[in-house]
Amino acid sequence: MELCFWELAPYMCKIAPENLEKEKLLWMENNVGQPFEHMLERIERDREEQGLDPIESVRERKMEPEEYLEVVNKARARFDLPTIHNANYPSLLTQQKEECVSSLRVLATPVDGMKNVLDELNELKVPYCICTTSGKPRVPVCVETLGFDGYFPPHKIHSGESDFTPSRFKPMPDVYLRGAESENYDPQDCICVEDSAPGLVLGPMRSSASLSGMSAQRI
Repeated sequence: MELCFWELAPYMCKIAPENLEKEKLLWMENNVGQPFEHMLERIERDREEQGLDPIESVRERKMEPEEYLEVVNKARARFDLPTIHNANYPSLLTQQKEECVSSLRVLATPVDGMKNVLDELNELKVPYCICTTSGKPRVPVCVETLGFDGYFPPHKIHSGESDFTPSRFKPMPDVYLRGAESENYDPQDCICVEDSAPGLVLGPMRSSASLSGMSAQRI
């Protein structure tokens, strides 16, 4: 989620460059669980409202404001990523998808106690799988980096972005329904374990899990 922030930060017009680090966590809390495409669209609308050039026009001409680049490039170094002007991708969306995968190989770490939980589920013969709106190969890369391949082989990973045409993002429940079906369980007999509040409730809308008929718990 932090990487999404820094990918968009050079083009934000509602956060001053000197406030980027301070505003980062609040922005992440407000956007967690949302597809990058939706975040990108909102930034484009903000820019249009203020009479600024579209993001891709700025990228093509390498006209990002220097005061933003100074802050953003320092943050990108923490992800072992090149500076903005040395990242050569055809679009910001492509850049985000590719850089997310490469940074996860460096930064992905397991939640404390997760391996013990998975071992206990196996001992109790309780089936489980991953259901996410994130795309592949992002999730398999995380699994591989964590050394969790044995828990989550390819058939145990379901992606709302990659497994459906067109993609099914939150709050659509399709990926949860597919996960339940893959384990031969009715959705009403499944529990969705989420890592964010929006995974439980999305504003005035019901969450993806509840729309699928599952109960949900946050870790």
